Amino acid sequence: MSRKKPAGPVSGATDPPATNCDAGRLAITRAAADYAARGWSVIPIGGYKKPTIKSWKAFQTAATPPHEIEGWFGRQNRLAGVGIVLGAVSGGLYVRDFDAPASYDRWAAAYPSLARTLPTCKTSKGFHVYARSDGVATKFCGDGELRGEGAYVLAPPSVHPTGVRYDWIVPPESGGVLQIPPGDAGLDRCWSEPTHSATENTEQTERQSHGEHRDPEDTEDTEDTEDTEAISARILRENQQTIEAAIERTRPKRVGSRNELIFRFARALKAIPATASIPQERVVVLRPIVLLWWERALPFMLTKEFGTTWGDFVNAWGKVRFAEGQDVLGEAFRRAKVAVPPPWSTAYGPECQLLASLCRELQRAAGDHEFFLSCEVAGRCVGVDKKTAHSWFKAFIADGALRMVRNGTRHQATRWRYIAKDLTPG
Repeated sequence: MSRKKPAGPVSGATDPPATNCDAGRLAITRAAADYAARGWSVIPIGGYKKPTIKSWKAFQTAATPPHEIEGWFGRQNRLAGVGIVLGAVSGGLYVRDFDAPASYDRWAAAYPSLARTLPTCKTSKGFHVYARSDGVATKFCGDGELRGEGAYVLAPPSVHPTGVRYDWIVPPESGGVLQIPPGDAGLDRCWSEPTHSATENTEQTERQSHGEHRDPEDTEDTEDTEDTEAISARILRENQQTIEAAIERTRPKRVGSRNELIFRFARALKAIPATASIPQERVVVLRPIVLLWWERALPFMLTKEFGTTWGDFVNAWGKVRFAEGQDVLGEAFRRAKVAVPPPWSTAYGPECQLLASLCRELQRAAGDHEFFLSCEVAGRCVGVDKKTAHSWFKAFIADGALRMVRNGTRHQATRWRYIAKDLTPG
């Protein structure tokens, strides 16, 4: 979809890029005054997208009057932008933050009328789409965020730490911003490209119905159909609460703790089944998650560049040997070695029975969720090669004891469910 900038921009928002500090400050101040006149609560932004004031929480309930904006913004040192506080204080304003331009394009193609109407600005890596509705909460969408109460966003002509300036491509009209719930506007869902097309899904179903079944090991050894962006979005979407909790408990809360905590964050992600099996050579899949950690950690970091944190994380990912908390696989294996083998596996040899017991213990540890286990790791645990473990998995499936939930890929181990009747709480 063409993203041509229309005429009639907001005051100060589309001036040429600032050539000196005074010009940049003037453009930001003019835009802030314009936003305040629209009834939006604004705050001054300094470096690294952070407010220049000690606390911006007060501006979630009371907006600064428009006539005070010029003096207030004029007193700020290192002014880099203007932030708009979202929620009730700004008339129910919320923003859909599209991190991926392709996701925005898919949304715009599905809702062309709203894409032409709703205020939209170009950010450093994607787009912000503005609308109004009461009580919108902030949440991950997989390809970005839906931001509402308790959040703020940078608005044009703010300058991102990378040097990219925010610009309106659809400026807000004088009549106000359209009131529409996120669900009705398609702004509360992920717009990343689906993993498979409908045709691919149909073809796979037809092949399996005619006895042609894709083995888990076949997929692990070949190129998977998802690109890195889609994988990252899916991991965020399916593990939102767990990843949020990992970020919160490992982000720095005092200056000087970044190095230690980035390693702890890597260990925390190693404890999440969906991210634990990502190999070092595909660690780029975790980059959007590390970026979220970095953004939350910025106020307490002396080293501000994301590149430094990302490099330290990549190094840590290759060094982590034990996940945060207990070693789930190791604990399950220790229990499997002393447990009575499943009754359905009595005809098999000791190593095969041990693998059956391991699958049962991993399912107990996973509870109502599936567990992750690759053929390579399974074989290493019980002392056989990858090919033999693959054959045993096929036998377990035929026995009705194991069900494959999702084929393994280069990025993630195969997902399984142990479904034999002997499974009881451990």
